[in-house]
Amino acid sequence: MSTKKNHTQRSLLTLPASIYLFITLTIYPFFMLNGYFNAIYAKGIFQIYSILITDVIAILFLIIEHKKKEKTNSGSFPLLDYSILGFAITAVISGLLSPFGSNAFSGAQSWYMAAFELVLYASIYALLSKHLPSEIGLLTISYVVFAIVFLIAVLQGFQLDLFQLKSALSSDQWTSHISTVGNTNIYAGFLSLVLPFLMHQYITSKHSHHRILLGFDLILGFISLVVASSDAGYLGVGVGCLIILGYYLYHGKHFEEIQRLFQAVFMISVAILIIDFAYTFMDNQCISLSGISKLMQTYHLEFLPISLCVFFYFLSKAKIQFSLRKIFYSYIGIIIITATIALIYNVINFSFSWGTKRGYIWFVAMDLWKNFSIKEKLLGVGPDCFGLAIEQHTQYLTYINEHWNVSIANAHNEWLQYLCTMGLVGLFFYIGIIIGTIKTFINRQSSSLLCLSFFVGCMGYFSQGFFTNPNPFTATYLVIALACLRYTSK
Repeated sequence: MSTKKNHTQRSLLTLPASIYLFITLTIYPFFMLNGYFNAIYAKGIFQIYSILITDVIAILFLIIEHKKKEKTNSGSFPLLDYSILGFAITAVISGLLSPFGSNAFSGAQSWYMAAFELVLYASIYALLSKHLPSEIGLLTISYVVFAIVFLIAVLQGFQLDLFQLKSALSSDQWTSHISTVGNTNIYAGFLSLVLPFLMHQYITSKHSHHRILLGFDLILGFISLVVASSDAGYLGVGVGCLIILGYYLYHGKHFEEIQRLFQAVFMISVAILIIDFAYTFMDNQCISLSGISKLMQTYHLEFLPISLCVFFYFLSKAKIQFSLRKIFYSYIGIIIITATIALIYNVINFSFSWGTKRGYIWFVAMDLWKNFSIKEKLLGVGPDCFGLAIEQHTQYLTYINEHWNVSIANAHNEWLQYLCTMGLVGLFFYIGIIIGTIKTFINRQSSSLLCLSFFVGCMGYFSQGFFTNPNPFTATYLVIALACLRYTSK
């Protein structure tokens, strides 16, 4: 799974790291309990026990190594490591000072992302980033597991719940729960990390059987993205894809070098064509779509990536010599202009109901923080206690109940979530993790393209974080990706 290392220098700690990765990549995605919040509970509890057991084994092995006087090279301690450590310490301090007591440590009344869980994630990052196992087939196994998770989501899009995963849901919850993951926004975060990673693995794979499996993964994954109807997922996957294209435009020397990238992009077109066909001939058996998914299905937007593929194919065959570097600068200009227009449009049209009530929730988050004490402004009200803080303000609850009749447990924006629950200090370290991720990739010493795969996955996740909540399922894969990025960058 990692770059090549000298096996004679490997630590005993590689064993617990291998066991944890195997369990997390094979069993964890399928472990769930029926019910909207039960699914989140199952993912959270599974990770708590998995990491605790792994940490205990790792500590025992560390003691054995110490007695044998075997010292492993600790290496450098970059910004990413400092930020994750600082984030965990801030979570503990915030939890100790929280007015909500044990809830700030357990997360039992929310999404199991409280101080205790954040410390556990930091510990597993520390283990994996130093003692990642070598290639043992875990990546190939993960491709198969992801394909199954995607396939279940696709079948549910045609109202085929073969494993009765939605049997405990009410009718109004049916479309907001997907596959073995649960909440569609959580699934969108998962896709934002995994699909860019799979796309780059497809591009760099040297084995035909891997490419076939990855191609199958991509088609199923993109179909499930459409079925999930979560616009945040499109943002995360889109950012990951844009980074991949930008990287190869900047570093490539010939158009032939990026042809496989557009083969991967073509998978998007295949996925949308399948959705178009299904909704044309099987409309009564398909769940309703919304947002970007509805636009893609209504206006047949599959022809956009197809046109892009055809354009670059003929460009690569042209006798005229083009500079990919010049195309890269034009590409960056187009992205900046498009992003600016999109930002202005959304600012102009922003309202309380914007983004499925996100507008009001963001207003509440900022209003909460503005009225905090100095201590709470700096350290928040306690990790994973956003919903508990709202319950103390009846004016927010009244407005929410009158307009949407729902309960609010999170800020639907990771930046605002950490600002309110862990204060400016917590947000500072969260931003440090993002900057540290970018810096780790830029300053990498390794030439491994696997490092880029993990990087685009992380950036896809951070992008969709503007519209979703921290949760144990996506946090697990983010921590693994960050640790793998750190390890493969050396």
